[in-house]
Amino acid sequence: MSREFDRSALPPLAKVLRPPAAKPGENGYAHAVQKVRKVAKDLRREDSLPFYSMRALASALGISLRTTALVFEQLEREGLLVRLRGSHTRLTGTAPRPLKPVAGVIGLPVWLYGLRHFMFRRTFARALGDTLWPHALSVDTILYWETEDKSPDFADRLLRHHMDMAVWFQPQRHNHDAIGFLKDHGVPSLIISDRENTPGLPAHIEIDWEPAYEQVLTHWKTRHHIHRVITVEGAPATTPRLRLFETLARNHGIACERRKSSPRLAGELVADPQLTTDTAIGLFDEYASTEFPLRDPNAFLQLVDRHRVLFARELPSLPFVGPKRINCECLLYPMDAIVRHAADILLAWRSGIEKPKVITLAGEAKLDHVNYSWS
Repeated sequence: MSREFDRSALPPLAKVLRPPAAKPGENGYAHAVQKVRKVAKDLRREDSLPFYSMRALASALGISLRTTALVFEQLEREGLLVRLRGSHTRLTGTAPRPLKPVAGVIGLPVWLYGLRHFMFRRTFARALGDTLWPHALSVDTILYWETEDKSPDFADRLLRHHMDMAVWFQPQRHNHDAIGFLKDHGVPSLIISDRENTPGLPAHIEIDWEPAYEQVLTHWKTRHHIHRVITVEGAPATTPRLRLFETLARNHGIACERRKSSPRLAGELVADPQLTTDTAIGLFDEYASTEFPLRDPNAFLQLVDRHRVLFARELPSLPFVGPKRINCECLLYPMDAIVRHAADILLAWRSGIEKPKVITLAGEAKLDHVNYSWS
């Protein structure tokens, strides 16, 4: 049984759909589009209204239901009508509103390279959206290229997303200006960062990696008899991480040597006769930890076959590894706790409540991580 909808706000079709009918030889579809378009425009108001049924219009115009459906499709493309699946057709309002009101928009700038190669960035974006949508908060993921966030126009681009609040996951020092620009325009920023990073950008949620570093170093020393570690330095933002790790390593009696990230580094290490099996490799920069294996996959596979490797920002996507068994260590973000606390802060801000206290969460270490399939 067909459902009836309240169309009392609409005048009778006989008053709005006046002759003439289509002339002999005239395209019935084009004539119908012209007539129904005029009716829709004449009746359109600020608010959305139920529109006439296809059956009623087909009868009044003397055309088939199939032709009427094509007419509705055309007017929907023009933005005059919207057809609701399993329901009725509505005349769009001149001041349209969402079917389900949104209480706020959360802007989430995301580095496209990191989103592609690191699961934790994808996990955070997805988990934050899933946590906030029941509270009518929508997460707007704003993708940017590697150096795009250094452009003077980047802050203005963010503002054009009309966000109510912003979330920055591991912002860099050069993001300070964009964060300040948003603040000046009434958009507060929630910052999630390493405890030792981003001076001048006080975090609301900070990650303390020292306990995880201690776990890795103790594991290397006692189980794998590591006496030397080569740390790979990438972007300047990784330097505080390296300093902390190297200080802790020396406290464990492990010598440290720092190398600059380069496309040839993996091959150079494989060819180094002084690289003994008691030497481990620490990858601390997101970009470097991806490029290190991808630039020379064969050299990388030889290294991980003989040496311990620490991925300090989770494992990147390395499809060439396939089913090969690889043992390594990796550090993981406490993602459930990060998302939960971030959501609590954003909901408090929406209610006008400030939460000035910094939340400190411990990073997690995964030891003797075994991979049979990386994707």
